[in-house]
Amino acid sequence: MSAAAFAAGLAVPALLVTGSVWLVVDALAEEEAVPTTKEAGAAAETMPLNELVTRSLRPRKSGNAYFRFDAPSSGLLTLALRTDGLADVWMAVLDETGRTLLNGVVDDDRFYDLGLEHDVVPLPAAGRYTVMLATRDTEAEVEFVAGFLPLSDHGVPVDPQSKPTQALDLAVGGSRSGSLRKKRGDYRDWYRLRVYEDGDYAVTVVGSKGGVVFYRYAPDEFYYDLDYVEPVADEKAGRGVSTLEFSAEAGDVYYFELWPEGRSSDYRIAVRRGGEAEVDE
Repeated sequence: MSAAAFAAGLAVPALLVTGSVWLVVDALAEEEAVPTTKEAGAAAETMPLNELVTRSLRPRKSGNAYFRFDAPSSGLLTLALRTDGLADVWMAVLDETGRTLLNGVVDDDRFYDLGLEHDVVPLPAAGRYTVMLATRDTEAEVEFVAGFLPLSDHGVPVDPQSKPTQALDLAVGGSRSGSLRKKRGDYRDWYRLRVYEDGDYAVTVVGSKGGVVFYRYAPDEFYYDLDYVEPVADEKAGRGVSTLEFSAEAGDVYYFELWPEGRSSDYRIAVRRGGEAEVDE
């Protein structure tokens, strides 16, 4: 298949509209100097929609490529990525904070081909989004094309606490309660912990039904998590318990993202220094 046919065939829905996408490639050699996904998206350059581009990817965060898109409304973002080599390539669509959208990871290995990805990702509302291109283990020369089909009447309810910028503060020795209901569009909640003293800390989440999965992140890097914690089921009590213990220094700030293990969960999250955090029933 020619490059022109690839671009035309996989971006057909997007041919109905015009728009702009921005691209940046981080060529920094040292991992310590790599910007966060949020910073990389904010520093991106302009690239038109429905135009095939080629880029070189490397299997480190510094080798990713980033495309930024300003959506005029909710709609469908069409994406296609391919390489003729043996690399396993994939994509992710991020919001303005650098966190992946629901259904925003494109990693299906189309036709059992590790080097071919294409999909349609729903954008819930107008705003700024970033597409991240990446490869695992092997360098890759890739071709990429994107398009957008606006559907202003197909937006989704805004999740009231779905972004790290909406995080509620946690206090050491205290706890907070919340609920997650996927059917109502409430998929995830965010919390922030500011550390004022060096020491060992524990975060525990007790959730109803199957419990709650949670991630720990450093500030401004909300794609690459520091920890992923699954609940341990307590079937007799009808709940799940998730606990994370870690060391921290004064001045550290961490974010926690909570997801229900099932369709819904009521939960309580608690923090304490040293040992497992106790959660009031």
